[in-house]
Amino acid sequence: IIGGLAKSNNLMSEQEKRTVAIHESGHAVAGWMMEYADPLLKVTIVPRSSGALGFAQYLPEELALYSKEALHDKLAVILGGRAAEELFTGRITTGAADDFAKATNIALGMAQVYGMTDGVGLLSWNPQQMQEMMYKPFSEKTAQMIESEAKKIVEGQYKRVKEVLKANEAKVKALSMELFNKETLVFTDLQDVLGPRPYGVNDKYLKYIDTKAGVEMDKKEAAEAAAAAAAKNLTEESGVSGGDAVHPEETLDESSGIDQQQQQRQGDTTPDAKR
Repeated sequence: IIGGLAKSNNLMSEQEKRTVAIHESGHAVAGWMMEYADPLLKVTIVPRSSGALGFAQYLPEELALYSKEALHDKLAVILGGRAAEELFTGRITTGAADDFAKATNIALGMAQVYGMTDGVGLLSWNPQQMQEMMYKPFSEKTAQMIESEAKKIVEGQYKRVKEVLKANEAKVKALSMELFNKETLVFTDLQDVLGPRPYGVNDKYLKYIDTKAGVEMDKKEAAEAAAAAAAKNLTEESGVSGGDAVHPEETLDESSGIDQQQQQRQGDTTPDAKR
């Protein structure tokens, strides 16, 4: 199940729902406008059992090599959620924690492994190989340089995606309103609001674009979750134990889900693919 099962008990306030809609619209519009972004299939603000308050679902292309430009686009899309919050709500939230973790890993890889920064140069230290060593194979000065270069990459792409979103402010706001009202949008909905994707869509992806299946699946998952919750309550009341439900696996990729850390009302719990 992509992103977890849809939750039947939506505890988000209207303000939180609008914030999540803006956040996910930031990811969606950034991906729509980036040349090397993966095809966007669906975006939803239906909370999931995994703890995500929303997510965008992509169909990543199977590649053995990623260009520097493709990694920059991937970073920009990942950072699009926080950028949209800052630009269009006037405040930032804890919802981008998972996005930042993904962005940090990509930027560190560019600086430390792939030789994609001027400061570190054409040197490479693979973290997996370093785990087998008893010592760090570079100096503290080099470690600071790697960190500095990674930070520079992330900050550069954050600035870039903010410029893209500002130039497409009307699209972000229109999409967020549509998402707020409908909660789940599929490819054809996105195309209706955003217009044709500037860089087109590869024909081989069209067979995966189901106009309304994603919406119906969310409704089905929410109904199943409600039925499961009711059955659990009945079981607990009767003192009879039941088995665990088995859910089918999905093959499509999911990325950029807004994090529910520190936003849940109960406890402090911690709720991919070239772009």
